[in-house]
Amino acid sequence: MKIQILNEFIVLADKKNYSAAADFLYISQSSLSKHILNLEDELGFTIFDRNTRNIELTPYGHKLLEYSKAICDLYNGSILKIKDTIDNQNEIIRLSSIPVMPHYAITNEITNFKLNHPFAKFVITEHDSAELLNLLLTNQVDLAFMRIEDVKSAHIEYVPFVQDEMVVVLPDEHRYAKNTTIHISLLKDEEFLFLHENTSLYTICVNVCKAAGFAPNIVYTGHRIENILDLIEKGMGISLLMSKHVEYYHDTNVTIVNLHPKTTSVIGLCKVKNHELSINSQKFWNIVKAKHIK
Repeated sequence: MKIQILNEFIVLADKKNYSAAADFLYISQSSLSKHILNLEDELGFTIFDRNTRNIELTPYGHKLLEYSKAICDLYNGSILKIKDTIDNQNEIIRLSSIPVMPHYAITNEITNFKLNHPFAKFVITEHDSAELLNLLLTNQVDLAFMRIEDVKSAHIEYVPFVQDEMVVVLPDEHRYAKNTTIHISLLKDEEFLFLHENTSLYTICVNVCKAAGFAPNIVYTGHRIENILDLIEKGMGISLLMSKHVEYYHDTNVTIVNLHPKTTSVIGLCKVKNHELSINSQKFWNIVKAKHIK
């Protein structure tokens, strides 16, 4: 009996529907059905009542579910403990970040640490904030740089790393390009170029506009800031971006104007509360914490 089959059985017992369970597991419905039938053959008893529209557990199935959850929890826990032990021995720092590491000098922080701790081994990935939160909570990474506005779990703690401010980015010839500050309400008739809708910055921008009483006319979304800046330079619209995003591309021919009301965002280094880190991960956390913004 494979752990994978028990996991599939647990999901099917929860979903009570082959189609929903197969979608959740990213396998075909026919494969799931075959696995469950093989499991019943191996056990010698029926675990699902298939006489109703939504399948239900038989009394034997209920008992099996109880033990299956315990077995899978024990297996997954043992694997995580073994991986933690290996990572601790090898001093690996499993670090992830939102995809703006150079903009916020996160890469500098990593390389400086590596220079002072040459035996430290980094495994670094980039994800959007929603994914980062899940990676932390499922122990797939130890530390993550993310916007603290997206830290929506009581199990996560963070130290602020850097603060940024939202600005308006305009073509040089735009009618507001000579302003030092623009009130967001003046932009209600503009065409906006935003980062992709699955980014936290997209949500922040849309909410800023809605708070001013209008829904932004979004004509472009994408994952690359340089594409947005190039389109702005060519007069295809305007954008709301964080100041350090734009400053990083200092040779771009666009105009940056302060936004009113002021909107800020803080990038923090996050970890799961009470999670035991590897020695080097703890050192990295302590260094960032020692110089965090007040």
